[in-house]
Amino acid sequence: MPKTKLYLFGAPRLEYQNQTLPIDTRKALALLAYLLIEGKPQSRDTLATLLWPESNQTSARGALRRTLSTLRSALPEDVVDFGREVIALQPDRGLWSDVTTFRTRLEDCRTHGHPEDKVCPNCLIPLQQAAELYIDDFMAGFSLRDSATFDDWQFLESDTLRRELAGVLECLVTLHQMQGEFPLALNYARRWLTHDSLNEAAHRALITLYAQNNQRSAALRQYRECVRALGEELGVHPLAETTQLYEAVKENRLDSPEITELKIDQPDKHGDSQTLAPNVMDTDTLPLVGRDTEWAELTRIYNGLRQNGVFAALIGEAGVGKTRLAQDFITHLKKRGAVTLSARCYAGENNLAYSSLIDLLRQGIRQAAGKPWWQGLHPRWLNEAALLIPELPTIIPDFPSLEPNNGPGAQSRFYEGFCQILTALVSGPLPGLIFIDNVELADESTLELLAYLVRRLQGRPVFLLVSWQTESVSATVLLEQILNDAIQQGYGSRLLLKSLQPHQALDLIEQFNESHQSFSSTFKQQLVESSQGLPFFLVEYLQATLRGEISSDEAADEWPIPTGLQGMLQARLANLRNPTLQILQAAAVIGHTFKSDLLQITSGRTEEEIIQSIEELLERKIIQEVPVNATPIPSVAAYDFKQEQIRALILAEISLIRLRLLHRRSAEALVELNRFSTQRVQNGQIAHHYQQAGLTEQAAEYYFQAGQAERAVYANADALAHFQAALALDHLQKAEVLIEIGDLQTLDGDYPRAIQQYEAAAAFSTPNLLPAIEQKLSRIYLRRGNWEQAISHFEAALYDLNALPSERRKAFEAEICADWSLACHRAGDNTKANALADKALSLAQQSDDPLALAQAHNLLGVLSRANQQSERALSHLKESLTFANKLEDPAARIAALNNLALAQADLDEPAQAIETFQIALAECITLGDRHLEAALRNNLADVLRANQQEEKAMKQLKMAVTIFAEIGKKVEDLEPEIWKLAEW
Repeated sequence: MPKTKLYLFGAPRLEYQNQTLPIDTRKALALLAYLLIEGKPQSRDTLATLLWPESNQTSARGALRRTLSTLRSALPEDVVDFGREVIALQPDRGLWSDVTTFRTRLEDCRTHGHPEDKVCPNCLIPLQQAAELYIDDFMAGFSLRDSATFDDWQFLESDTLRRELAGVLECLVTLHQMQGEFPLALNYARRWLTHDSLNEAAHRALITLYAQNNQRSAALRQYRECVRALGEELGVHPLAETTQLYEAVKENRLDSPEITELKIDQPDKHGDSQTLAPNVMDTDTLPLVGRDTEWAELTRIYNGLRQNGVFAALIGEAGVGKTRLAQDFITHLKKRGAVTLSARCYAGENNLAYSSLIDLLRQGIRQAAGKPWWQGLHPRWLNEAALLIPELPTIIPDFPSLEPNNGPGAQSRFYEGFCQILTALVSGPLPGLIFIDNVELADESTLELLAYLVRRLQGRPVFLLVSWQTESVSATVLLEQILNDAIQQGYGSRLLLKSLQPHQALDLIEQFNESHQSFSSTFKQQLVESSQGLPFFLVEYLQATLRGEISSDEAADEWPIPTGLQGMLQARLANLRNPTLQILQAAAVIGHTFKSDLLQITSGRTEEEIIQSIEELLERKIIQEVPVNATPIPSVAAYDFKQEQIRALILAEISLIRLRLLHRRSAEALVELNRFSTQRVQNGQIAHHYQQAGLTEQAAEYYFQAGQAERAVYANADALAHFQAALALDHLQKAEVLIEIGDLQTLDGDYPRAIQQYEAAAAFSTPNLLPAIEQKLSRIYLRRGNWEQAISHFEAALYDLNALPSERRKAFEAEICADWSLACHRAGDNTKANALADKALSLAQQSDDPLALAQAHNLLGVLSRANQQSERALSHLKESLTFANKLEDPAARIAALNNLALAQADLDEPAQAIETFQIALAECITLGDRHLEAALRNNLADVLRANQQEEKAMKQLKMAVTIFAEIGKKVEDLEPEIWKLAEW
């Protein structure tokens, strides 16, 4: 056993050779606990912010150094690596902890070859050992008065461990009950209920065990305690099976056949509540009618595919049959031997970037299981695809591990990696087909990547088919643009689906009559008119005739069908058993593509109840199974609502208190899933659930994390939405959120709003953030040509300089001097501009900071060009580019490339200048900076025109003018300097 032990269940303490070690400060103990639980090295800045959130960076780091010194003195063994920038536990020194041992025992049970939610006799000992270790809650009674951040972390970790203990106790109850050891089972059941007094499964376990242990009165009292707890805390009654169990105990019929199934882990399966609607028709068996023209066009397009791909869109109103046409065509191609992939987008999920495209990749990988589809692909493309499919390295043998490349062109490589993988997955003897349904509901990041793929179908023999609704006009503007561009280039096709003609609708009814009842001509005409020729509506009316909701003897105005499909959806949901309805409510809260394990946690029902309800819902066509898991290893099945309207209807009927409970459970389950799964759940989804649960603090944090994640993959629009949501929910680090929003609005050219965000951030920020905020403000005014306001913020940034760490001050002052020099240059004060540029270079050289050096040389290059010193300008700008290449920030590289291209043009090197501009433009588009993009296009147009490339020059100029105009409209006053931006 290790000599040094850290006990974290109960009051935390550190022991060496079974003797408690005194630690002078609580922060030292908190730091050690954080390192142990997080299980990975932590930067000094992270630890300083965690433990001293109210202090500035300098003070926090100083306090951290003193705490680390205290901790080093208290530890007799070298169990911590006190690095210069990173602090970590020494993995080979063996610091023992009760928490890590507790979780190790749980991992032991996962090696027994059974599902995680099952137990076997071999689980008994490790589970007992785990339960014995948990003597009290995590760090019980411990807190840091001046660190709410650490307290929040401690609370979440304690809550997670409490839920893990509940699972341990439930398993121990099951094991001892199976072995007839009722006293032991009772002890664990009581402890289980102590930790979760609202868990009905625990109440039922105790009721059953008391009754089996001949304690009938105790069993009855336990039911009344269950009623009281649920009523006081949630305002709900016990579930039907709990009440049935109570009645069985009261009537001494616990061992009757129908009640035996009510015991723990054996849910109710008896009764007549599973009544299905009679003669429900499978709509997929009805023939496709009225689509001969569209079918012929799809066939013509597909048969004409050779080396290049085609983009086609099925467009029409909801219910017109777009999905059915595509599905039948996909089935037809599958029979011919083609590889097909299909996915759809969902309303309310625009906070999940690339979700439908991820579904395509996973479906393709699943279909290609056992085939080396990745052969021939460059390792870089596989690594880019792994950003979307984290489990890819577990699927591909000898997966090539490359260093992440976040430098210039990262977004283009990310997009191209996706396209390369997708093309490989649908390749085969025949051209492959990719179908995306309801694409009007896709998030902006998905649409941008889709546009990239559409414009690069040349050389890819792929049939890319999408569908969208004509009602979503605002959402389809970009889609129409993408489609129109493809049509103009000769590889796009538009298929506008219209309502069925009366004779076609009658044909569909006749097909129905062949296998069901016959209708009079009058009744058929009423069906045609009421459905308005929409196939989906018509099929639903025909379904209603089978259920007896519509009689052929009644006039159409007497049919009990409400506007649209709401009444019909309610009829389809009628007569659901209470457990099934509760499970369906949980599924509706989870959202699309829910799995049985997540459904079980959210609903609070047992596994058997979940299985039985899913089978019922599948049979009634309320949900459907979807292939979302791409790994070749069998996993938990996934399901989705067959119609999104059903989900919306169910959500509307859930009480507020239960809705919040289900959202909280969903959020907690997804957080737990993120901890142990390679298939990462997007933080925006977790944030949504926490928000709907009323837990705004947790929601704000996960929205903030979601924004950071989206920004990392250049989904700027999605990132902005997440940050704004975090701000609206009053995120604890308000200044940091406001800065992120301001940065994104600056990239978009929305300068007035960006200024508002930065000014607000300054009001809420700590002193160490103020210089950077002033710098950001000054650069916005510099872009707008407001020289005096820019200079005032330069001065403010320098005034706050002492708030920065000493090692950063000279570099930051160099950056400010460089920006100030540019402002003077653009305002016509070249004397002061030269003096500031020289000072910037001197300070940058003293600090040896690459960013400061890049900016200083960049400004000296700009000024040298202005003085017609072309060779000197070229030298400075090449030097600037050299330093910029060492940075992760692409802005400095774009600036150097732009000014270098201008210098090359001055030296009559147009070909080299054009190439440099194109590199800068590609990187600027990746960054998403609209104003700089317009300036680059304008500069490129000048060089192209001087080189007699008039057509290309005009194309660039038109795009530049469009962007300049968009930015100009966002400012309040006419600001011509926006249009004059050429150097920066």
